[in-house]
Amino acid sequence: MADNKIREQIVKAAYQYSLLANKIYMYVCGEQYFELLFAVGCFRHLTGVDSSLPAEDFYKNALNKSLTDKQIQFTPRQTMKKAKKKLPCLIRLPELTDSTVCIVRDMETNTLVYKLGLTNLEFTLGVAQPTFINKFPENVYIPRSLRVKDKAIENSDSGEFVDFILEKNLDNIGAKYSKITYRDKMKKFPDVLLPMLDENIADKVRIDSIGEKCYS
Repeated sequence: MADNKIREQIVKAAYQYSLLANKIYMYVCGEQYFELLFAVGCFRHLTGVDSSLPAEDFYKNALNKSLTDKQIQFTPRQTMKKAKKKLPCLIRLPELTDSTVCIVRDMETNTLVYKLGLTNLEFTLGVAQPTFINKFPENVYIPRSLRVKDKAIENSDSGEFVDFILEKNLDNIGAKYSKITYRDKMKKFPDVLLPMLDENIADKVRIDSIGEKCYS
């Protein structure tokens, strides 16, 4: 069973995660990109704790503040010490969607090699494509691992700072990207990806391809 401070951090992290859920983020480097969905079923694993609750119920309880200390458990692998390291970073997870991040490729950990990861050099999110493909939009990645000060760049084959981060809402099926949350002011948005943008955003990008402003 966890102490109340850990419960409070999980509740706070669930709120921050809710700001990202039901959205897809596109990370662009040059003309290459990948799309990331913050699935609610991934939240519990990112906290570093265990629970008898199903993953989505754990998230819902944390979000509505009904999660109890008894519903937070630990195992030899999911220890209180690890959770205390992860939770402050999980609370800061939105930073990976609206500020400078490095995309690392073939990131090696003690247990797995992640094809892709995102790091701000303080913490790293390992991502992977879901096993249950029919549950998610095609070709998206979802969070799989949250790691703290893990030397992600050194443990990867390559790393490249992102040029653009874009956001779209899943409420509308077939929606295009309607917000740029981060852009490198020295980079031009690739023409080949313009069809993926909402018309208003695409027009603004064409007019002002170099700049710091985030459009919404």
